[in-house]
Amino acid sequence: MKKIKFVIPLFLFCFMLNVWAIDKCTTDETKRVKDIADNVQFKVETNIVNAQEIDEVYVKYKIQVLNFNEDLALYYRENSNDEFRRITISELEKYSFDGGIIMEFKIFAYTTNLCNGTLLKTEKIELPGYNQYYVKNKEKCDQYKDFEYCKELMNVKTEDFEKIDKKFQEYLKENNINIQNSSNENRLYIIIAGIIFILLIVIIVFYLRKNKKKNLDI
Repeated sequence: MKKIKFVIPLFLFCFMLNVWAIDKCTTDETKRVKDIADNVQFKVETNIVNAQEIDEVYVKYKIQVLNFNEDLALYYRENSNDEFRRITISELEKYSFDGGIIMEFKIFAYTTNLCNGTLLKTEKIELPGYNQYYVKNKEKCDQYKDFEYCKELMNVKTEDFEKIDKKFQEYLKENNINIQNSSNENRLYIIIAGIIFILLIVIIVFYLRKNKKKNLDI
């Protein structure tokens, strides 16, 4: 009886050691889930919407997650003041996000061992808004695409338009040679187009006179 009393606690102790060995977060297990998380990629799909009924152009984004794994859990937030919320991949891919925000994602281990809940990866994705300065100055931006505020997708405040116009004047002064070359090229194109037009008129007149003379001879 004494032997049985001694054996049972020993058996329970050994069993608990085995359970602990299975559940503990080993270096190899940590590396395994970290490698899986590092392989996760975020793909952003941009959709520019031209809403003619309200005379507005804006942008919507969809985010696709690649190489995700069941041993991972995904959390996100759209604003730095918000709490992180868990989301599944299928749920995320149904959502459309407005421009002008920075999405922040955290990937945690989601395992049956003590690695569960370990933060593995953090990623921020900027989703710029549609640049209304570009909309209001499209002709100018199409000509001077190198100007820093002529990007189609960019976070620009309406109240900053006046400051941007001043920067554009500075940009013109700094790039005076390029602008002069551009003006010369435009004049050259106009001259070439004029010559071609005159030649066409001459050919048409010559052709009409030739046909008229041929008709008179008949």
